Amino acid sequence: MAILDKILKTTATDYTFGPLSQVPDDLAHVPIQKGSAYVSIMLRSMRIVSVRRGWSKFYPVVHSYISIPHLGGQRAEFQAVTSPSRLSELDASHLDRVISLNHRLLGPVPFRGGDLSLEIGLFSVKSDDLAKPFLAVLEAMAVAAGVSFVSVAMPFVAPLKKGLELLTGSNNINLEIGLSTILSKPETGYFFVMRAKRGDLKSDEFRVADDFRLVDRSGQAISDYPYLVFSIEVSDSRDDWFLIPEIASLYGELGVAIRKGRGAEVQEIFSALKRTVLTSPDLLTRDAQQLVSKIEEEVAAQMPTSMTSAVTREIRPLRSIALFERAK
Repeated sequence: MAILDKILKTTATDYTFGPLSQVPDDLAHVPIQKGSAYVSIMLRSMRIVSVRRGWSKFYPVVHSYISIPHLGGQRAEFQAVTSPSRLSELDASHLDRVISLNHRLLGPVPFRGGDLSLEIGLFSVKSDDLAKPFLAVLEAMAVAAGVSFVSVAMPFVAPLKKGLELLTGSNNINLEIGLSTILSKPETGYFFVMRAKRGDLKSDEFRVADDFRLVDRSGQAISDYPYLVFSIEVSDSRDDWFLIPEIASLYGELGVAIRKGRGAEVQEIFSALKRTVLTSPDLLTRDAQQLVSKIEEEVAAQMPTSMTSAVTREIRPLRSIALFERAK
């Protein structure tokens, strides 16, 4: 069970969650097809109402836990902790400066079908000497874990869960609103979660402004309820593919072997690289196959007669390979 499962399910059932259709980039609500795209989830904006209670100041923090199927029938797990720590000392009159955050909560990661499990909570955290440093450590861990590469994120899952358990057990953090859901048929689009009683407000009464604030039909900012806005998006490519750790490491070894003219070693490393690419949880199958073909062409161009012939020149940097050139 994920760290916020019980808290968010209990809280979210009484409040408002729904899709948004009036959005700045015209992102439509369309089902995501299995094996066709890389999915990303973006936190577009968040707002708490009370930034000062008595003598204490509070600032907004979002924690997300997302799991998604990957190769081998397993689930990849990603967590993010986001907070405008540099703005945490602002008073209520400056709250509009911390609404639009645009943080990446997931991706891009391959969508291979199955359930997308999403838990996202908006908290208000007391700005004191205890909570702030602890939260800073959790935020640094979440950044190190990342939300894009499976092998990088997985070792951080348990420590982040434990840290959130300790933090949510203190008096320095309050759950404002949250959502826990399993999307069996995920779709693209914008969504909002708000601490307004279900039925009192409807999603068609709101739109997302150009700065990602939630506003009413007249353009007035929503200020009476804590809320968060997130989007689910897809792309047929991923710009950071050459940073996949296992692939980048083996490709570097391949380049060294080619420069030294070690034909047998080149063949051995290429075989290992091929297996790694084709079983990578971070690439769609079609793109993994394409990458293997392009690397094979690159090796053949450097060692044209045989895998034991003398090297002619270096292979290109991995990022220079045009992986996502589509046939016209």
